[in-house]
Amino acid sequence: MAVGERTKRGQRPAGAGAVRLARIAGIDIVVAPSWFLSVALIVALATPVVLQLIPRISSFGAAVVSVVLAVLLALSVLAHELGHCLVARVFGIEVREVRLYLVGGVSELERSPASATEEALIAAAGPAVSALLAVGCWLLMGVTEVRTIGWLILIELAVANAIVAVFNILPALPLDGGRVTRALIWKISRRRRVGTIVGVAGGFLVAAALIVWAGLFLRTGTRPGLLQAAIVLVMAAFVAAGAWAERPSGAARGWPPGMPLSAVARRVVPMAMTEPLAAALALPADIVVVVTAPDGRAVGVVDRSRVAAPAAPGPDTASWAAVTPLEPGMIVSPREDPRDVIERVAELRLPFIVLLGEDGTVRGVVTRADIDRANEAGLRRRRRN
Repeated sequence: MAVGERTKRGQRPAGAGAVRLARIAGIDIVVAPSWFLSVALIVALATPVVLQLIPRISSFGAAVVSVVLAVLLALSVLAHELGHCLVARVFGIEVREVRLYLVGGVSELERSPASATEEALIAAAGPAVSALLAVGCWLLMGVTEVRTIGWLILIELAVANAIVAVFNILPALPLDGGRVTRALIWKISRRRRVGTIVGVAGGFLVAAALIVWAGLFLRTGTRPGLLQAAIVLVMAAFVAAGAWAERPSGAARGWPPGMPLSAVARRVVPMAMTEPLAAALALPADIVVVVTAPDGRAVGVVDRSRVAAPAAPGPDTASWAAVTPLEPGMIVSPREDPRDVIERVAELRLPFIVLLGEDGTVRGVVTRADIDRANEAGLRRRRRN
């Protein structure tokens, strides 16, 4: 159950064949076409089990129970994803949609977590919900009459949620455990990129293990074995594709070794949010005006392009009227590895970052254009050498 992110605003189409089922707390719940295939697989696998364990049930009745089980499993996956969504919103990260598909679900966030703590807690929330569901179903099963439909459904839900919880804590991207692993390495080393590399390697190892497992099923030569092998191979493809997508983007491939971000930072001038905008516009264009709150905390940067736009605030208005507010991830310590910061700028699609000194004051602002120029210059030097 992976967590993804998307930054473009506005509702996107559900996609060919997808069904937008509901909207929960502003989050679209979408079912992809492949989910219906998962229902068919569950019915094919569960119907014989129902016939074997439930006395005097008809084949049609067993199929109906299997469909109900498939729907309840989908609701379990939805609860898992909503666990991610709830914690993401605690950190101020908006959630666009939850999409259910063949091998699970994905929560699409407006942006990536801006800190190791955010990423670890958001990722861990999903497996925690699945584990709670597994325990709850197991406890309810103890007070249910044996070999009844309710008893069987509770067993299946308990086992399925336990498998989801265990599978997702594996230290492999794009699984939740891989994100927690990345966050821990990020927290310890202060290098998110290192955690990503470890998580991607774990993802490929898990995919390889799943392929070996599928091979063991294929060796049985039975129809159930072939079906189980197909499911495991789909899971392997999902993990491998997700790990490949999580690999470092190479956004800092041209960054000169040893060069700090401060080397390309623009000069800044602090200005109170109540100061007139005209004072900010009177400064040279290469100086960035950082707007501060009454307590001296930086809250945003004056965006000159907003002043030139139609219906823009006039120069006599307060500087706050033309400010781009600081968001999580924009504030950077000069001690952070530049390559990690550049990767984060690319991933979060940040327009700029603010370099904060040890005393809490802003020492400079670096835009995406500044980073791109430094990268291009570094690549040109490499080609000449």
